[in-house]
Amino acid sequence: LSECPNRYLQSTISAYVRRALSHCSSWKDTHNELERVTQVLINNGYRNSDVTKVTKAYSGMPIYKIVNDVLIDKFIKDFEH
Repeated sequence: LSECPNRYLQSTISAYVRRALSHCSSWKDTHNELERVTQVLINNGYRNSDVTKVTKAYSGMPIYKIVNDVLIDKFIKDFEH
C-alpha cells in the first residue's frame, strides 16, 4: 500500500465507510458493519489510525436515511439552537 498515493487510500476507506452508513438499516447493523470494514481494511494493510481518521470525519456529517419509514438525522444534532 505504500506505493499508492494517500488520496487513493483515503478514498478506498471513505467508500467503505459511506457504504456502511448508507446501506445499513439500524444503528446496530451500522456499528457491526463499521467494525467489519475496519477489520477488513486492517487485514489488507491499511493503518488503523487512517481508518479511524476517515470514520471520525464522517461522524460530524449529517447522514440521512430511512429507518422504520422515518427520515432521521443519523448523527443527532440540535439544529434548533
